[in-house]
Amino acid sequence: MRIHYQKPIRQDFSNTTCREVGAIWTVQTGKSGILEEDELVRAHCDGKVDAAVHGAWIGAKSYIEKAAKDSGYTLGYQPDRRGPVQVDMGGRKVEISGYLNFATTGM
Repeated sequence: MRIHYQKPIRQDFSNTTCREVGAIWTVQTGKSGILEEDELVRAHCDGKVDAAVHGAWIGAKSYIEKAAKDSGYTLGYQPDRRGPVQVDMGGRKVEISGYLNFATTGM
């Protein structure tokens, strides 16, 4: 099934957890247009998470945060940070710039 939508959609989220990996979202769709295609009408999150998925993300995030900190970096977008960020993770060099920039949401 394809769901079409235009941003911005009506979103309700009551907790910052709603933007993290494992957040449970409820969506409402409706038929619209001549072709009667499904369209996203509303998205809602009350902060509940899938415990297994969210727990795995929190573990990975903590590991990335520690590796970054040990290398002199911090999580979060920093406009002055340029280029790849290489850190040592268990004896392996890993590029983590994307994780540093978007780690708060798990994107």
